[in-house]
Amino acid sequence: EFGDIILPCAELPGIIHFIHLKQSFIPKDRETFQKVASKYDCPSVGLMIYNNLEDSIEPYVYVATTDTLYRENSCASGSAAVTAYLCKDHDYKEPGGVLLTKYSPLSIGSIITLSNEEIIDVII
Repeated sequence: EFGDIILPCAELPGIIHFIHLKQSFIPKDRETFQKVASKYDCPSVGLMIYNNLEDSIEPYVYVATTDTLYRENSCASGSAAVTAYLCKDHDYKEPGGVLLTKYSPLSIGSIITLSNEEIIDVII
């Protein structure tokens, strides 16, 4: 739950990413992110606004320890979360450029690879 809206999410070490299909308004204010971080006891919260018509992601990341909220240029872990949710490869257009992700069939609680060097658990 992101604010008053039920959204799919992926929990990664240190961050929980919420995925919003760009069809309606979603709050992007610091107070909403603060409440979500507190509710899920997570140090960081990501909101990935996915526009399926453009295959684009608008990434927002809140970090509780610094109380900062930024519209990021790119977010690899958020892109991986969207890929896991959509279950297919994507070349996402993000504000900072294009980010390519590859999908491998996963089950709930499986492992997703962000690079050859880092493997993380994802709970969807």
